[in-house]
Amino acid sequence: MISYEQGREKPDPQLFLKACADPGADPRATLMVGDNPIRDGGAAACGLRAYILPAEHRTGERGLTDVLLGATLSV
Repeated sequence: MISYEQGREKPDPQLFLKACADPGADPRATLMVGDNPIRDGGAAACGLRAYILPAEHRTGERGLTDVLLGATLSV
């Protein structure tokens, strides 16, 4: 999903809810991985679990598996 095509931009919680609604995902069971606590904070505001990458991981390419293996998440 590209935010400008939705007429919204982060951190608007409605953008994150739409991203969940399109494939039928439950926001409470969805993890959003981001790199900007301000812009990606809208995910947590609407009930998604949010993992914000630490600042030292903002450069370079990393796959989702690498991100999740390095994450400490409470379930």
